[in-house]
Amino acid sequence: MHFKNSTSRPFGFSLIEILIALGILAGSVGILMSQVVLSTRLSVEDEALVRAVTLANDKMIEVQATLRDEIKKGNFPEEEEEAGEFEAPFADYSWTYQIKKIEIPAVNVDSEESGGQNALVVRAVKNITKEISKSVRELTLTVFWGEQINEKGETVPKELSLTTHIVNLK
Repeated sequence: MHFKNSTSRPFGFSLIEILIALGILAGSVGILMSQVVLSTRLSVEDEALVRAVTLANDKMIEVQATLRDEIKKGNFPEEEEEAGEFEAPFADYSWTYQIKKIEIPAVNVDSEESGGQNALVVRAVKNITKEISKSVRELTLTVFWGEQINEKGETVPKELSLTTHIVNLK
């Protein structure tokens, strides 16, 4: 004899349960795919930034070597600018460099306050800062690539700048 329990259910899932499970799965896959896309985009941006840093560093070394050779010949640069593009496969990157004189602000001390000794110190400091300004240049190299939107809503290239100083000790 077989007794059948009126509260027993057949084994398996109902159509509603399957549809709910598929909905949860589809939502999860959608979220995971958006994260994969975001991760890929950030990885590409990071790779472009690393490439820009490497190109900027290489170009900075090249410019510094050229300047060292010019200084050895007795030519210390005044102010200059130059721009160019990198060769393939980096043709979508460009560069500029700028050499500027450094102006060190003079010390502002009231020479009447402490007499003539202070005036001598002020004159000496002014002469020293003048000589330093003659023998130091600021070199800024900037690499440009890609596009971004600035705070004004304009499309501008992405950029990375490196700055160093060149000193002529002669």
